[in-house]
Amino acid sequence: MPQQLEDLTQHRLVHYVGVLGSRSEGFLYEEEGKLHRVPMAGGITVNNTDSYESACLGGFGLIQAPLMGMHLYLLSGELVAVLPQLNAPSMDVSLLYARQRHLPLRVRAFMDWLGQVIPTTH
Repeated sequence: MPQQLEDLTQHRLVHYVGVLGSRSEGFLYEEEGKLHRVPMAGGITVNNTDSYESACLGGFGLIQAPLMGMHLYLLSGELVAVLPQLNAPSMDVSLLYARQRHLPLRVRAFMDWLGQVIPTTH
């Protein structure tokens, strides 16, 4: 298990890209407000979260995924946090809804709730 950044050279990464055929950014982390990229070897590149999780669970390599989505895997011991001292950059979250003159109350309530459970950085 990697104990420090240099240990990543001995491991593989499940590469995640938005569009298949594009280049993975590798292992990403922020330190003192600066983004760092560590190129890593990997045997598979995916473009959706189901494949990303499945590849990791199948032993294809390390992933960097939001803690919120991996919480149950970590609790069960199926996955183990690696290098928790190296924080990955925050991911943007967007909420899309149909434009209407009057926003339905339930949409406003959901937006407010989402704003509470997902901290903003902007």
